[in-house]
Amino acid sequence: VYMQIWDQQSVSNIDSFCTLRAYIHHSFILQAIEK
Repeated sequence: VYMQIWDQQSVSNIDSFCTLRAYIHHSFILQAIEK
């Protein structure tokens, strides 16, 4: 059970990291287009 909880936590951490990376990537693209 403990491993399952840890697993879910890791997955959500990775998920938010990917979202953050996608957001930063998107910002860079928008800046490049504006320039």
